[in-house]
Amino acid sequence: PANSVAVVFYFDKYYEMKNTGLRFNPPIGCSTQIIPTNYYMAEIGGLKINDLDGNPLIVNANIKYTITDPVMFYLNTKCNRSMISLTAENTLRQCICRYNYSTLISHNEDFNKNLLNTLNDNIRNFGVTMNDIQLTDISYAPEIASQMLAVQQAKATLSARELIVNNTT
Repeated sequence: PANSVAVVFYFDKYYEMKNTGLRFNPPIGCSTQIIPTNYYMAEIGGLKINDLDGNPLIVNANIKYTITDPVMFYLNTKCNRSMISLTAENTLRQCICRYNYSTLISHNEDFNKNLLNTLNDNIRNFGVTMNDIQLTDISYAPEIASQMLAVQQAKATLSARELIVNNTT
């Protein structure tokens, strides 16, 4: 198929085909894996992660990646794309716990860039390049959502009062 690469093994040893053309494959000891190299998209959903302040957050994200080195992808993952999702989940957990909720909301683009660079470092050995990662939803966990909403409203009220007092003097 288009956008795919064949990885050929003779007696479980990788064989690199350097030029195109007709090849003879012996019937014994030869195995071929077809690895598609098109874009993939995966959804990471419903992760419960504590932020920097210790508040539990529910995080959803979408990742887009490409298989750039099919041989490395096959040898390191055995074509198991769920390993990439698991690595993305773990990286997301590591990165989110360094920020608090308000920073994640206000500096989303910077966070996404840092997360993408960290994720590309973590999956380099899989022969995959992460093209994009977007946080689709960040919210407080249901058990503390009402309390955090009250805290945010109180902070907003205090800052509004300070603004009014400062503008009147």
